Amino acid sequence: MSSGSQSRSIPHRDLVKDGILISEDFNTGGASSSSIGRYRWYLDNLSAGTASTLYLTASTQAEWDDDRVTGVVRVRSQSVANQGTSVSTAASNMVPGFCRGFEQVGSHVECKIKLDTSKADVEFWVGLTSDNEARHRAADAPEFVGFRIVTSGTTGDWEGVVKDGAGSENTVTLVSSPALDAWHHLRLTRTATGIQFYANGAAVGAEITTKIPDTGTPLVPVLGAVTTDGGGAMRWFNVDWVEFWIPLNAKKRS
Repeated sequence: MSSGSQSRSIPHRDLVKDGILISEDFNTGGASSSSIGRYRWYLDNLSAGTASTLYLTASTQAEWDDDRVTGVVRVRSQSVANQGTSVSTAASNMVPGFCRGFEQVGSHVECKIKLDTSKADVEFWVGLTSDNEARHRAADAPEFVGFRIVTSGTTGDWEGVVKDGAGSENTVTLVSSPALDAWHHLRLTRTATGIQFYANGAAVGAEITTKIPDTGTPLVPVLGAVTTDGGGAMRWFNVDWVEFWIPLNAKKRS
């Protein structure tokens, strides 16, 4: 995993009964070019250029299942083709990462997310990765479990992705041709035999049982944005909240 150029410390993680939890509401306002949120999410540039500024805004919508008002983080690409921003809790001295592989039964990744402004020629991703400073297309090297949209023009879907290396992944379509400014609740859960994806409260597709990251691979939470458009336009996506949960005492995958 690339360590980046910034000086970093180990981010705060909550030890709760029977597990480790990162639950980030992004409930502060303003802009930041360094780190944001309770868990100190750091910015990195992708491919070239300088890391973008993150914008935290007051939420325009309460959280899905209660009346808590949270913040919204807007993650943007650069205005140059094939450049963008990675936002992660990764640190160069953070061993073994948030988890190794994705083997603990009951582990989950969950977020509330929407596209903002434009979905033309974008790559956006949220999940657990082996490399917080890489892109996450099918051909790219990182191991990854999470959610991704890659568009050609404006054509593309939110996908669930299970990836164990370059050219080696399984995907499931979670939201077809998502509209701009529409919130979606995406989730994946580790079962005894694979990974099950959900969209807006409903299970989608069959469990994915192969190409799951290796049990020895450190994974860290990440959000990322890149544009492949060279026309000078930035691309944005919004995240209301993210949650990563790893049970400590659960059985491992079979």
